[in-house]
Amino acid sequence: MNVDAWGPGAAELVENIRTELGEHDRPEDFRPAHPVLERAWSRLPGLRVPCTGRLLEALVPAILEQRVVGLDAQAAWTRLVGAHGGPAPGPAPGPMRVMPSPDVWANLPIWEWRRTGVDLHRSKTVIFAARHAAKLNRAAGDPARAYQLM
Repeated sequence: MNVDAWGPGAAELVENIRTELGEHDRPEDFRPAHPVLERAWSRLPGLRVPCTGRLLEALVPAILEQRVVGLDAQAAWTRLVGAHGGPAPGPAPGPMRVMPSPDVWANLPIWEWRRTGVDLHRSKTVIFAARHAAKLNRAAGDPARAYQLM
């Protein structure tokens, strides 16, 4: 498998790409333990979700999607990443941005959240998660621990 990667996380991505893409997954052993997962698994057999080990990257969009219409959450995400994310490394289209770092999320002023359409409860939750990003990411390999932390 040939992988090209750029930027600060390039070496980590190349090292872990096989795991992220499911090389060690055993779908035949998957037993959904939650009714929502059971329904999704029966409707979408073969669905694969990459295992990045970077929980904050998945958690921030999930927090933004709480208690609002999906399009509003997507618009807020686009505005936040556009204003505070960094340029994508490598040969990427000019306007492409990458997610802000945990430090950036943790230090966004409240008016910036409001300006992008994110209410106080969701912004405080993202800030709290960002302040604990390292601990969350360390727990990524232990779903029970990660769930407990969240």
